[in-house]
Parts: sequence; structure tokens; C-alpha cells
Amino acid sequence: MATLPNIRRLDLLRQIAETEQHLAGLYAELVAATREMSSSNQAAAGRKEAVFPAAIRIAAKWYQVTDLQILGRDKQKDVAEARQVAMWLLAKIGLSTKAIGRHFSRDHSTVVYAGARVRQLEEAYPKLASKLQAMQAEFLAEMNAMGQMVLPLAPEL
Repeated sequence: MATLPNIRRLDLLRQIAETEQHLAGLYAELVAATREMSSSNQAAAGRKEAVFPAAIRIAAKWYQVTDLQILGRDKQKDVAEARQVAMWLLAKIGLSTKAIGRHFSRDHSTVVYAGARVRQLEEAYPKLASKLQAMQAEFLAEMNAMGQMVLPLAPEL
């Protein structure tokens, strides 16, 4: 009967060894998945950063102001409106108001106001509405040309 406890002990040791091997495999998979997620998040962050200059460039072109004016503190009507439109374009593709505000060195509430202001202007001025549609189309075309994965434009900010 002395061999029975030894058999149980060997069986338990074998089970422990198998469990350790299984855990080591799971850990290796976890490390690989974490590395993959990290690299894809870095790539996604780089792609997201690429959309900001495009929106700013398009708004600047349509309003005949400079990119630096849009990013600056200038409060002239045409510059402020171009800035609001750039923010609105970025929000339309699903970027957060916080991320947009951070890029423009503004609070997220400024981005929310920009969206409301653009919608207000769009309703008040039909010519501006067609101009905004043309800007959206140009922005989406540029995003597609850059290989950006752009979701359909959101209906509202």
C-alpha cells in the first residue's frame, strides 16, 4: 500500500507540470497580444493625428486664412468661423471633443459650441450649407486618399 501515495504524488506532480506549461503558453499569448495591441494603437494614433492637418488645411483654403491663424487665438470673424468649421469636420468623423480641443489648445466645450455654431450658420445661410457639404466631400476624399479609415459622417456634433 505504500506505493499508492507515491502514485498519487506523481500524478499530482504531472498535473502541476501540465498546468505550469499551459500557464506559460497563456502568458506567451498574452505578451504577444499586448505587443500587437500596443503597435496597432500607436499606428491608429498616428493615423488620427494625420486628420487634424487635413481638416485645418481644407477650412483654411475655403476661408482664405492660414493654418496658423486657425490654430492661433485670432478672433476675427473669418478666422474664428474657419476654426469652428475645422473642429466641426473633425467631430463629424467621430473624434472626441476632448481630443479636438486638445489639438486646438481649447476646451472641449469650445468644440461643442463650434459644432452648434456651424449648424446654426448652416440653417441660416443656404449658400454656406452647400459650401459645408463641399468641404465635407473634400475632407472625406483627402482621408480616403491618405488611406484613412473614415466612418460615415456623424449627423451632429
